Amino acid sequence: MQPLWTDQIDTVAHKIMPPDYPIVWMGVHSAHDLPTKTDILGACWAWCGKASDQLYGAAFVANTDTKDEDGDHWVVFYFPSPYHKNRTYGAYFFDPLGRSPLDNGHAEWEELLSSWSTDAWEYNQVHIQEIGANCCGQLCLLWLFYMTGRRGFPLGCGTPTTVVQTHFNNMLYAPSPYRRPRQNVYVRSPLLNVCPGHYIN
Repeated sequence: MQPLWTDQIDTVAHKIMPPDYPIVWMGVHSAHDLPTKTDILGACWAWCGKASDQLYGAAFVANTDTKDEDGDHWVVFYFPSPYHKNRTYGAYFFDPLGRSPLDNGHAEWEELLSSWSTDAWEYNQVHIQEIGANCCGQLCLLWLFYMTGRRGFPLGCGTPTTVVQTHFNNMLYAPSPYRRPRQNVYVRSPLLNVCPGHYIN
């Protein structure tokens, strides 16, 4: 599988989240060029021009490398709208390798996530992508596809964590070898005709 470039991720994400969709797509960014909290709030406000409970949130993809480097690994940031009446969770960080921002070497990312709301932010803690595989961009887009309710998971139902548990079942190979131990997650069930417990390459 070939790695995805910035413009490829942006093109697909625009199709998943067009301008009128109630999750705002905020583009693809390098490690040290992420949108600020003010930028994200502004994008949420601009979507509807008011504090509407019709907006679910905002998302963007980032690379763990800076813009001066070749690019190493893609991850997703998701921020639930502060205006939605049914918001029950904080910001979410999705890394197909199950790493936290700090595990990726970016403590400043955790500052952005924790500043979003009083709700605790979370991150994917399970190892979905095989180390060395080039499918991180595809897995990030797949998570966004499921999170936005595009396949069998109604928008606004559940949380980012339940999206992983529901749709990535047989890809959840094991707890990430990178993360600090919190809980064991071993899930085995059929999905996408891939053998349970095997990696997606």
